[in-house]
Amino acid sequence: MINKPLLFLNAALILFVVGHSDVVRAGTVRSGGQILFANNSTIVGSQFHAHLDELANLLLSSPELTVLLIGHSDQTAASDRAYNKRLSLNRANSVKNFLMRKGVQGDRIEVSTAGFDAPIANNDSPLGRAQNRRVEIKIVNATPQPMTDILAPPQPLSPLMR
Repeated sequence: MINKPLLFLNAALILFVVGHSDVVRAGTVRSGGQILFANNSTIVGSQFHAHLDELANLLLSSPELTVLLIGHSDQTAASDRAYNKRLSLNRANSVKNFLMRKGVQGDRIEVSTAGFDAPIANNDSPLGRAQNRRVEIKIVNATPQPMTDILAPPQPLSPLMR
């Protein structure tokens, strides 16, 4: 997992702080936060640039890590499924392009789309819809490690448990 991940929730703004990758285990997926978008927009807001810069630096300094970007949208009564799938994919690609401009190789960044099928908030309010217009960032460590590195050694029983 990212060392000391922090999430800040301030109204509709969710930011993440990226730390060191030394505790991301092989084959694991950890949340790296999410980037929120304006309605019908694929533009990465400037309030997220510093955080994406930190993510890019993490990826550049840790070649064993890759990232999965999952685009999402909100849903209203008039929402079109196909349009929202495309919009979500374009949002994920906007974040990918940002990371690539910072030097991260494109083959280390996978994009996916969920459209409006995986909301994290109620779409009945403007705040809920704002939270659903997002790109989730999943950091993955694909480097295999021996089982002995993953499993902790057995601990001796305390005298009280004998």
